[in-house]
Amino acid sequence: MTADQGRAGREKLPDWFPPWAAQLADLYFSGTTAAFVLHGNTYDLFRIGGDGEPRYGVLAEFLAEQLFGRWSLVLHYDLGRGLRAFAGRDEKRLKEMVVLANRKLGDVSALPRDPAATFALLDRFVRNNIMAEDAERLSLAFILD
Repeated sequence: MTADQGRAGREKLPDWFPPWAAQLADLYFSGTTAAFVLHGNTYDLFRIGGDGEPRYGVLAEFLAEQLFGRWSLVLHYDLGRGLRAFAGRDEKRLKEMVVLANRKLGDVSALPRDPAATFALLDRFVRNNIMAEDAERLSLAFILD
């Protein structure tokens, strides 16, 4: 993808989109960066959705719904809950992701919450996804708290 295509993707962002998220989208669509560390007030509320009355949610919801809303699979990991599929408030998309995650990783609800085991599993999953045929390759996002 060229830088012009990245800028074209940026132009489609809504006016209410936070500047940091627009910059993140620019970097991703330019093809220069694929991993991001977000820090600071990550537990603040962020605007999610702009059509009609806006609603607000935590950063993980914003990322899952706004930045990764069209990706095949979004996985969220935290020590308390372990690894899980995450689609924000979209229940239909969540069900599809759970089926996909269970098919690719095994029963996600039965996975250990241990970070070392989880990261080893994610590492293997990413490597397998990279080596998969184009038709089988997923667009993946990992949100790690």
